[in-house]
Amino acid sequence: ANYKMALAGGEPAGCEFIHGGPRVLRGHNYPSHEKLEQGDVVVVDLFGSHMRYSADLSRIFTIGDMDYSKYTEDQVAFMRLADKYHPLIREKVEKILKPNMLINDFTGELKEYYKELGLWGKQFWLGGYDMGIVWPGDCCGGSLVFDADMDKKDQRFVPGTAVNFETGFWVIETLVFYEDKAI
Repeated sequence: ANYKMALAGGEPAGCEFIHGGPRVLRGHNYPSHEKLEQGDVVVVDLFGSHMRYSADLSRIFTIGDMDYSKYTEDQVAFMRLADKYHPLIREKVEKILKPNMLINDFTGELKEYYKELGLWGKQFWLGGYDMGIVWPGDCCGGSLVFDADMDKKDQRFVPGTAVNFETGFWVIETLVFYEDKAI
């Protein structure tokens, strides 16, 4: 991935995380000597960078079919929720995104949607932050942090803003706000 991004003009990214096996859901792990095996779940969290501005994308994969015996019941339940609901969450985000929208409107609508789906409280974090300018070793370069429990008052995703958005189920997107659209 880094090679292809470099060919397209990308620079060294702030960071990236690839973790799997029994440590898969521990967050930002340090590298280890554990070997990934057939049946392991792997989280790939990649950052791309151009002119020091970053984008973030994270997905969950399995090496072949998941070996359920390697994970706790809680881990399996969490990964099943991620797999089942991520497409629905993405659809909802696409429907509610608007240029210059209030941050509270975005997080409020998503919080209500999670409640409708019976997901509220099962996610580890529903929020994000301004990607801003980051340097290798850093993945949070901006100054705007938001989540579903914060009152951001009249703050908006103004045109020119790029934020990562974390669904709370190890799926991360980059959202970009323009004058006439948001993607």
